[in-house]
Amino acid sequence: MAEQTKPTRRRHRRSTATSLMLEAARERRLTQLAEQREKEERVDTALTDFYAAGERIAEIEQDARRKLEPLERAMAEVAQRRERLVEEQRTAQGLAALAIHENDVTVMEVGQLLGVAEKPARQLIAIGRHAAAAVSGGPSPETATEHQLADDHDGGPGHQNEGQAPTAPPPAVSA
Repeated sequence: MAEQTKPTRRRHRRSTATSLMLEAARERRLTQLAEQREKEERVDTALTDFYAAGERIAEIEQDARRKLEPLERAMAEVAQRRERLVEEQRTAQGLAALAIHENDVTVMEVGQLLGVAEKPARQLIAIGRHAAAAVSGGPSPETATEHQLADDHDGGPGHQNEGQAPTAPPPAVSA
């Protein structure tokens, strides 16, 4: 018989220790893969929770805006009413200051009587003039000139510094 000259490939057999280490490594890898899947599931759950909370926040904001809108309108109406009422009372103060001033009381004295500085006293008198003009349909030219001249200086009615032009009173204050 003829012998084979070609060497046969024999399967190399692993040692038991190597087989055990390989098996342990495979087990560790399976454990790592399972942990990785668990982490991915936790991340997916957290993402779902995050976006669901975002949707709830949007709903809460929308609900709050819907509930606040009538309240904000009511607040604006109250503020407008307050401004109107305060303006009415400022007009009443202005008319009173004008009445005092028209009785030959200087602006400085009006301020002292009312417990305000000279500038606010002038403003009140100007408000009174505007209100009086609105009620009467406009001031008479001689009354307007007399009051304008009186406001231009601390002196009494009819006193004016040379070179100063009469100034128009400021419009009513509105916020």
